[in-house]
Amino acid sequence: MSGSLAFDEYGRPFIIIRDQERKSRLTGIEAHKSHIMAAKAVAGVLRTSLGPKGLDKLLVSPDGDITVTNDGATILKQMDVQHQIAKLMVQLSQSQDDEIGDGTTGVVVLAGALLEQAEKLLDRGIHPIRVADGYEMAATVACEHLEKISEGFKVTPKDREDLIRLAMTTLGSKIVNRCHRQMAEIAVDAIMSVADFDRKDVDFELIKVEGKVGGKMEDTMLIKGVIIDKDMSHPQMPKNIKDAKIAILTCPFEPPKPKTKHGLEVKSVEDYRKLREYELQKFETMVKQVKDTGANLVICQWGFDDEANHLLLQRKLPAVRWVGGPEIELIAIATGGRIVPRFEELTKEKLGTAGTVRELSFGTTKEKMLVIEDCNNSRAVTIFIRGGNKMIVEEGKRSIHDALCVIRNLVKDSRIVYGGGAPEISCSLAVAEAAKKISTLEQYAMKSFSEALESVPLALAENSGFAPIHTLADIKSRQIKEKNPRLGIDCLNKGTNEMKTQSVIETLSSKRAQILLAVQLTKMILKIDDVRGSADQTLFVKRFGGFPCVDMNKSYSVTDWAMHDGDSGTDSDQNRVKIWALNLQDDNDSVDFDPERAKLENWPPKDDDDEEDLKQREEQSESKLFLSVDEKMKTEEEKEGMEQPGADHASSPSPFPEEIGNPAGCVRRTLALVESLS
Repeated sequence: MSGSLAFDEYGRPFIIIRDQERKSRLTGIEAHKSHIMAAKAVAGVLRTSLGPKGLDKLLVSPDGDITVTNDGATILKQMDVQHQIAKLMVQLSQSQDDEIGDGTTGVVVLAGALLEQAEKLLDRGIHPIRVADGYEMAATVACEHLEKISEGFKVTPKDREDLIRLAMTTLGSKIVNRCHRQMAEIAVDAIMSVADFDRKDVDFELIKVEGKVGGKMEDTMLIKGVIIDKDMSHPQMPKNIKDAKIAILTCPFEPPKPKTKHGLEVKSVEDYRKLREYELQKFETMVKQVKDTGANLVICQWGFDDEANHLLLQRKLPAVRWVGGPEIELIAIATGGRIVPRFEELTKEKLGTAGTVRELSFGTTKEKMLVIEDCNNSRAVTIFIRGGNKMIVEEGKRSIHDALCVIRNLVKDSRIVYGGGAPEISCSLAVAEAAKKISTLEQYAMKSFSEALESVPLALAENSGFAPIHTLADIKSRQIKEKNPRLGIDCLNKGTNEMKTQSVIETLSSKRAQILLAVQLTKMILKIDDVRGSADQTLFVKRFGGFPCVDMNKSYSVTDWAMHDGDSGTDSDQNRVKIWALNLQDDNDSVDFDPERAKLENWPPKDDDDEEDLKQREEQSESKLFLSVDEKMKTEEEKEGMEQPGADHASSPSPFPEEIGNPAGCVRRTLALVESLS
């Protein structure tokens, strides 16, 4: 057993040993089995959520918040996952979401299938490294085949119909599928408004997604401008402003305050009146300064008091206060205005312009929102989602995010493949064919990879209510006979397996990322053959020459002591050491040890002591000698008044050097060592 050698103040050595036996540990095939079991469990949870007929999951947070979704990344993010490999699967789904935005369920299902197939190979005695290498070769073949069967896609602002069909494929499996045509149109219009086709890029910062409970999903709309969750600062201010000239302020709408420490004494009514007149004059100056620039609306990041608010109303200058920083920036981009940090810098040229600024009211509630539309810069847009409850609104946001990401990916890479499991079946056939040309052990891994790819169409068929194996066999045979890689699972019962006819479209980048990410994770998991659990490490201190061996994780009673065989081979009094009572279950626990209280009356027991005498002495001393964390809170006066056991025994010879004093000293030193090591 390995340990760290240390020395006490007398130069005597002792070893600090970490107890590895008490830790949970898995090695070899047991470790692989544990990893694969965890991955299969996670994949099994998401398998039923795959495809347009996939089922939703209801997740309840510790706070009682409810989420209903079939988005893979959201499900895994909100699951309470403990296993380390299962956490890697969660991160895999999150990586797909961050990189592509869609396919978060499929990538986890594929990774689970790859590991399930790898388990069969490991049972047959194939080394995990050879399996990982075979998977890498198969992934290369699959990605090359994907590019071969992909088709070019024309992406232009005028040709919207094909893009809408692509977005509808993504939204078909979501809770919004009853109005997925409308949502797809909104997503396409939003991307087309902000896309830079020269650079093949989409700036998501220009697309804001807002939601409000109330109404129905069909009330969702795209606004060529900005929505902020604020209303006019005074209820009598205009609710609709045409040809708005907007002053965007990030400075407080109040009299300036000196930055130095100062005091102001108001000793009379006259002084108070002068102070009020000064503030009123400052407000008048500020309002006049804004009016002189031609502004007819003020949007302020900070608040202003009722005095200023009333003055703004009198001067017919509508205002909005407490607008957040991100909204301020988006308003500035949309209206073409400049953010003004100081009143002195406000000029006519820094005003933003908008065709209409109006206040929206919602039903019988007092909630209101401000809509700034027909802006100078039409590249800033807002998608405003409505729904019957908070869950639907949140799921609508996630759904529209997936659709936006898919269209964004197509702007970057305009190649597509057809969905319905067709590309997976086609790649499976290609990999199986390539495996026949490999003469090494990797051939078996490639065949297993081919079978794992079929897990996606199998799940689609199963979730759609078909006989999965029969349906898959039929599609595979037809793909080979007709040499048509576009044949997939008819999930929507439209009477044809031709995915091009059904307009079930997916981006090439999404499919390729699913395969590559799943293979990378599978390779990493297969290369792990030793797992040491994160159980609390037990620390032991072993001293040479008759000093105690203390288990720092145990709570000792007064009858426990450590035995050490001396040179004579007998258990003498000098070699019996009392272990002071400890409980270190909580890392925050600390005990003040009193050396005097550590001396035990008539301890250690003599050989001629009978069991009854020992029990009687134990009962007398235990309540006095067992220290606890609570006792250290006692005052010094209470300690002085406590009975000191063994007072007449204080002069008895100790088995320890005088400087060490007693077992409490050893334990205290042990505590210090443990603290310095941890």
